[in-house]
Formats: sequence, structure tokens, C-alpha cells
Amino acid sequence: MIYLFFYIKKERKKFSKNADLLKALFSFAKSIPDYRRTDRGHIIYKLSDLVLLCVIARLAKSANTRAEIIRFADHNLSAFNRLGLLRKGLPSEATLCRMEQNIDDRKMDYYASLFAEKFSIKQTGKKLEIIAIDGKFARGTTQTNGRNPDIISAYSADQKMTLKTEVCDEKSNEITAAPKLLEGLNIENCVITADAMLCQKSFVDAVRNRGGNFVVQVKANQKGLRWSLEDKIKKINPLDKYSTPYELSHGRIMHRTCQTFDGAKLIVDPEKWGHDLTIIGVKVVNIEKSTGKTSEDNRIYISNLQLSAKDFNDVIRKHWSIESMHWSLDTTMRHDATKRKKVRAAHNTDTMMRLCLSIMSIWRSRRKKKSDRKIGYTDILRRTNDNFTAVMNLLQMKMIK
Repeated sequence: MIYLFFYIKKERKKFSKNADLLKALFSFAKSIPDYRRTDRGHIIYKLSDLVLLCVIARLAKSANTRAEIIRFADHNLSAFNRLGLLRKGLPSEATLCRMEQNIDDRKMDYYASLFAEKFSIKQTGKKLEIIAIDGKFARGTTQTNGRNPDIISAYSADQKMTLKTEVCDEKSNEITAAPKLLEGLNIENCVITADAMLCQKSFVDAVRNRGGNFVVQVKANQKGLRWSLEDKIKKINPLDKYSTPYELSHGRIMHRTCQTFDGAKLIVDPEKWGHDLTIIGVKVVNIEKSTGKTSEDNRIYISNLQLSAKDFNDVIRKHWSIESMHWSLDTTMRHDATKRKKVRAAHNTDTMMRLCLSIMSIWRSRRKKKSDRKIGYTDILRRTNDNFTAVMNLLQMKMIK
């Protein structure tokens, strides 16, 4: 009897812990402010029900367009009713369209960031959390100027979750949107990585002012800085040097050499960029396995950190995890193929898609089996496969068969 008592107590504790993800998803949906006049008119569907329907349907592999979402809801209406959702029947495509176009996209992104923060595991000790910043076009939407809206995001390379997004203004770009993106982030003891687009004084100062660190690539958009560094690092000895072993990946044999230099001796304009910089030079040699053709790429980065060449190499390589996430958005969530007429609708849809990827990352990180931790997003959706029960098991951290 005593053994049975402790067994039941352990199972209850385990269940409450596993149910946190589903509970947090319901809390996220209920937190989004309703754009409708709830004190007037005839409102049939709760806003939280519509948001939960879109997220749960997207976690079921094939439900992505509004018609597919409604088809999934129709097939599983009784199961939705048991969760307390869609008690008054199925919404129309027009209802989902109005929902996406009228929800405050900044508020939805804010509550999505709170959802990600709740499940993030803060780094302890000397390890720095790496946050990669990059933009992605919503190619299914066209603005009045004929361009696709650019959605810039902050992505935790360690947690595998999008922390925050910001839509670039129609007449602006990532350079002005990136400092706004940092305003809602706690970047103390973090390393912000970015490509050459954000090698700007305004961005570097914004990171410094918020207590963060940065590793930013230098290219021809800063011609004086790039050319002076490129010439000088060839003539001096590095502070530290690290070479990776030869790696075979994607049909190529790759070899990387990372070197660090004292920026105080190399920066031509220290008043602009700062006196505490480290210059990182990375040489990448690629050999095509099929043809034997060799190519060489030399990259230069600046940072306010004082790390070893090996640590800088690891930070730079982890930045490309945001590109992998963008690829998953396209292949798994069909981001580019999703058509939306309004920029706000595109941003809201983008937020829900990124939330789905975060949910799958959370499930993957909580699994004890190593094989489950390595499974890809596509394989997870292949397991859910339009199965409502499988989606609920995913949200309750259970095994998906």
C-alpha cells in the first residue's frame, strides 16, 4: 500500500509537469486581446478558440491553409468539443481571415515571446547564450511598393526557439528594425550574432547599451573597415588560432581556420566602433567530393568579447541555426507558399508558425531518449499526421508513435 501511494503521487506530479505545455498554450491564446466589441453584437466564437484551432491544426502536418484548417476541425470536432473548444460549430474561412487581419500582431508576438521565455532554460556558469538575428521575407504577401514584408527575428541558437520578431516598415529595412527588436529582449550575458547587414554603429551601440555582447560580420557595406582589416591581419601574428578537423557534409569536405587579433591595433576609427574590440578572421576551405574542385572563403568578424579562437568559431557556426529555422519554416510550415493580402495577417500567421516550431523544440528537448532529441520537425509532423490524439500527446510531452 505504501508503494502504491508513492507511485500514484509520482504519476500525478509527472502528469502536472507534462501538462504545462498544453496549459501554457491555452494561456497564450486567452491572453491575446480581442479586437471585437465583446459587449455588443452577436459574437459566436471566442478569439482564443480560433487561435488554438490554427495552432493545433498546423501541428497536425497538412492543415495550413484556412480550408485545410477547417477541414481538420470538421474531422475532429467532437475532440475539440471535449477540450471546451468550438462548442458552436465550425468557423468559416472568412472568420479566420478576419481573425488574422485584425489581431494586433505586436501583441500576439509579445505573448508568443512570453510563451517561449516560460520554457527557456537560462544558461548558468560561464556559458553565454547565443541569440542569432536575421530577417526573412514573407513571400506570400506583397506590399504597396511591390516588395515582400521583411520579418526580422531573434532566435535562441541553444533553445531552438524564436524569442521575438519585428516587421520592417514598408519604407525601411533591417538596419532600423533591429534596435527595436532588441528593446523587448533581455540580452545580458548573451551573445548577439548578425550578418553584415547589421554591421552598423547604431546596432552595435544598442547591444552595448542593453548589456549584451556581439559578434558581427564585416563586409563591403563598411568598405573602410573591411579593407583595412583585410590588409592588416595578413601581416601580423594572431593572438590565438584554431583549426577544425576535416569534415564531410553535404557532399563537401570542409576545413575551417579561426584566428583572433587585437582590435585596438587594427581599427582605423576606434571612436566609432569602440576600443575593446576583437577581430576574428575565419578561413573556410571547401572541396567538392565529386569533382575535387577547391574553393576558399575568407570572412572577418568584430566582437566586444575576449574569447579563444575555438569559442569564437563555435559562436559563428551557431549563428547559422537561424538559417536552418528559416528553412524549416518553408519546408515544414510552408511559410513562403502561404498567401496573405495584409502585412498584419502575414505577421500573425508567421508568429503562429514559429510558435509551432517552438512547441516541437520544447517537446524534443524534454525527451529522455537521444533518438527523440535528434528527430527533425518534418518527422515529428509525420508522426502527428492529421491525428488529433497524437497532437495532444505532443502538447502533453508524451511519446508520439
